[in-house]
Amino acid sequence: MTGALSAACAAELTERLADLERRLGVQMAVLLVGSTGHATIEQFATAVFEQWRLGESKIDNGLLLVAALNDHTVRIEVGYGLEGAIPDIVAGRIIRERIVPAFRENRIEAGVNDAVAALTLEMTPPEMATSTDARRDDEVADLASRDSRAGDERRMSNGLLEKPPVEYGSFTFWLLLGLANVALGAVTAWRKLRWQVMLPASYLVTTIVPIVMLPVGAIFDGNLEAILAALALVPTSVGVGAWLLGIGVVRSAPIRKYAAIIGGTLLALIAIGHWMGYSPGEVLVTVFCVLTLILGIIDKLTGGSSSSSSSSSSGFKWPSSGSRADSDSSSSDSFSGGGGSSGGGGASGRW
Repeated sequence: MTGALSAACAAELTERLADLERRLGVQMAVLLVGSTGHATIEQFATAVFEQWRLGESKIDNGLLLVAALNDHTVRIEVGYGLEGAIPDIVAGRIIRERIVPAFRENRIEAGVNDAVAALTLEMTPPEMATSTDARRDDEVADLASRDSRAGDERRMSNGLLEKPPVEYGSFTFWLLLGLANVALGAVTAWRKLRWQVMLPASYLVTTIVPIVMLPVGAIFDGNLEAILAALALVPTSVGVGAWLLGIGVVRSAPIRKYAAIIGGTLLALIAIGHWMGYSPGEVLVTVFCVLTLILGIIDKLTGGSSSSSSSSSSGFKWPSSGSRADSDSSSSDSFSGGGGSSGGGGASGRW
């Protein structure tokens, strides 16, 4: 997209990427487009990577940073030869901590520059650290100064933010609210209370309690829009759904059995996620996405139909090979790398 970056920023990026290729042999490109069309950001990035053939043949040391500004999606596609230096978890952290915050504030240049700097630092081998100490210090200082508005976050030596402590407040709140409704359902079945009264009561309580907790900031950091959006699903799932589960636990042995198995599995996954530094919410969302994917695969295997579509887009690109930078939209056919291919690694994000 013309105008996304200034001419000065484009020239600086071109020089930095060319320097990266001279020093480390890594061929990196930055591509900004408006939209990926019907393709996902992952499909689009892989197609561009393979078309441009980033990296050296048989070494596959190419790297692609691509962002679809109108779609609010971004991906770092890593060649197979660089997956040791930039594993998926590092690529994901650079997206979350460098690109997404800047892009949300429409600071496109800052996000791209910070990401390129962080990726460069990750790829610099230890034996080159002595000769690049001054440059490393300058880049880390520059990264820190750009984020001074964000507070007093602590940073690691490579310029990335230290991962903040996992937040459990919202998860604990929803867990307790769900367990309270399970208990209410169990009492309803055990005491044979009138469901015509208890069911609406469960729904109303689950609707009112989050609103009451809004001033306290116990959930969603007190964000009114997030809480109101949650109210579209929470009363039915955490309220009525948990209430029906409580009734089933009292009345049915198989339900008790499967509830214990599923609950134990989720707790184990949450514990593993905590050990890996992920919040319970991130773990549960991942589980939901995996289950959705599995159900989609089953649907296809049992006769579901699918369709594929191609997409095209135009935008800026800054290949590291050479010193050319275009200020206008250009076709991806105008650049060809050293014959490398993508290893399928990397990470994606949204803002």
